[in-house]
Amino acid sequence: MKNLLKGRILLLMVFLLGSAVLFSSYTNVGYLNKINTLQSELKDKTEQNILLDNKLFETERLLQSEITLLKNELKTASKTLESMPKLEEFEIEQLKKAGLKDPVRDIKLDLMTRKDLIPYKGVLGGTMGFFSEEHIYIISSKWAAAYFEDGHISGIMILKYSVQKDAKIRWSVIDSFLY
Repeated sequence: MKNLLKGRILLLMVFLLGSAVLFSSYTNVGYLNKINTLQSELKDKTEQNILLDNKLFETERLLQSEITLLKNELKTASKTLESMPKLEEFEIEQLKKAGLKDPVRDIKLDLMTRKDLIPYKGVLGGTMGFFSEEHIYIISSKWAAAYFEDGHISGIMILKYSVQKDAKIRWSVIDSFLY
């Protein structure tokens, strides 16, 4: 009986030991599967990061190229503005004698109040006007060119002006057109 008991205990221990080994290997397989899955996900994420880095690099390159083009356009526009006709010093002095403190600015600001000179009606609820000093060009002591718009459509006009003795500015439209 003692031997039988020892045999059963030994059999039980072998069974428990085998179960432990199987459980351990099953657990290790589970961990290995998890590790393989994580490694696969890491590889996918790494590939995605490489693709995103390449897109970012390409976007930066395109933006730098566009910035260079815009800088060149700005230089060209600046040179164009510098070469445009403008008031000579003696003309500025004449206009100051007529009562204008800052002739170029005073003329531009006066024109900006004269929406009545624009021979076109605004569309879609817009109101025509001269809205920017930057788009009014004082060509000489008699002429100006101005951009006008209503927020939807726009145009340009050539105007004649004269400064009266009381510093009042008189305007007349020479020609205009809508884009």
